[in-house]
Amino acid sequence: MQGQPWYKSLGRTIWWITRYVWAPFMAVAVPILALYGAVLPREPDFDALQLRSAQIPVLIGIAGNDTACVDSGPCEFSSRRLYMVFPQALTSGEIAVVSHTNLGRTVDRKPLAAYLFLAIWGTCVFLTWRHCVYPLLQASNNRLERSRDASSLGQGGDR
Repeated sequence: MQGQPWYKSLGRTIWWITRYVWAPFMAVAVPILALYGAVLPREPDFDALQLRSAQIPVLIGIAGNDTACVDSGPCEFSSRRLYMVFPQALTSGEIAVVSHTNLGRTVDRKPLAAYLFLAIWGTCVFLTWRHCVYPLLQASNNRLERSRDASSLGQGGDR
């Protein structure tokens, strides 16, 4: 390790953080955030999205509750929520960003962002499975096989 160039050790560190920290966090956090949005919906956001029947908004991101107070003027606050509105998100790849400020709510639509989001989340799920879950399953299966072999040898027979 000490004889290697700095960029190789940096690359290994970034790859380790991606596999064992960021990917599992994203793989678990996105469904939890979507569940949070379903259990505690924000109705004014749905009004701002102007949903039609059969459209389902899924919360995929939250930014915010920033408050800025300057001098003696009124404090300004802002927050954002990102939604994928199904089935529209699959056909147009659109993510809707609902911004809430003192002036009201605005909706900004990001075309093709849903495809990028789904690709990143799918990659995180794959990395989590490949580097975190699958090795644990293999280890537990190997342990189970060794215990079966030991019990069959201890009883003097072949099962």
